[in-house]
Amino acid sequence: MIILIQKYFLMLQKYNIKNIYNLKDKNLLHYNMETLIFNIDSRSRDISIYPTHSKFKYDLSEKGSSTIKNVVEMKISSIEFPNTSHFFNYTNGNTSFKIDDVEYKLDDGNYNTDDIITALNDKTSDTIDFTINKNTGKIKITTTSTKEFDFSNNTDYQSLGSLLGFKKNTYTINGSTTAENIPNIIGENYFFLKINDYGHIENNGKKYMLKLLMISPKYEMTFESRKNYVSKIYKFKQPTNINTLDIEIVDYLNNNISLNGVQFSFTLELTIVNNNLLKKYHELSFHSGELLELMLHDNMLEFYNRENEENKKEKKNLFLSNNVGNQLLNDMNQMNLKKQNDLSSRNNLKSLNSFKFKY
Repeated sequence: MIILIQKYFLMLQKYNIKNIYNLKDKNLLHYNMETLIFNIDSRSRDISIYPTHSKFKYDLSEKGSSTIKNVVEMKISSIEFPNTSHFFNYTNGNTSFKIDDVEYKLDDGNYNTDDIITALNDKTSDTIDFTINKNTGKIKITTTSTKEFDFSNNTDYQSLGSLLGFKKNTYTINGSTTAENIPNIIGENYFFLKINDYGHIENNGKKYMLKLLMISPKYEMTFESRKNYVSKIYKFKQPTNINTLDIEIVDYLNNNISLNGVQFSFTLELTIVNNNLLKKYHELSFHSGELLELMLHDNMLEFYNRENEENKKEKKNLFLSNNVGNQLLNDMNQMNLKKQNDLSSRNNLKSLNSFKFKY
């Protein structure tokens, strides 16, 4: 039985698994697959429906009525993204604070340490002074009388006080108080590009196609090509039809950002298959070699369990109708005949010896 199982396993590998791997021939794939390349520009959106560049719907066809069929892979090969969002903005609630219940508010924008110190002093009175220690990098508030500072923020973003390095929401200052931490006014280091629900990058329960690293200075463009990417490819579990793309640029809290009227664009590559054979290939190509082997073992055991439950005649008929191959059938028949002949020869020899002994 062990020998039979081994032969069955090898024969299945020969006639099934090998054929699956043969589908990976590069010439065959090249002939049956096609790559469609789209230049997606936020300026092409319907402005009446999508007023901002960071959220819009994109039709893959010119008239928006066609569907891209049998997509097996999506890839972003380049992106042109402006670093123009304002880190300090009213929507995030990090531009205002109160002193003795009087609200003070900074203008939306991006600041370095010197600029924000100047802006804070310009907004407050002469009795309050913001300074920064060049050695420690920490901000100090000095007052000529007792003042109540309130940096509370009613959004999920950090408050102005927290960004300036102050850990608490409220302070009573008479003299001077230095922030516990150094200020964090650099701005966001990254954003996410969302395309429908495609992608492998998870953030706060949602999936994204890619993570945009803000490597360029403020108010400059970030250019990334394929060679700079770590992972910007999404493979579908099965061929998928795509008509439109819901595109968004969001921050770490999954909220849309404002690019302040500046467009962004990227190159999208869609790989499609052209026939059912290649569809089957891509469905199987997502299984590892180990998984395919486990599936093979499982089918093999199921086959022999079924065989053992049936009578000899049915088992023989079922086995003869199996599509494993004539070679395996011949081998197994030869093995059975050989064993039967061996047994028959031994029995005949025993009978003959017994007969000679008696007479």
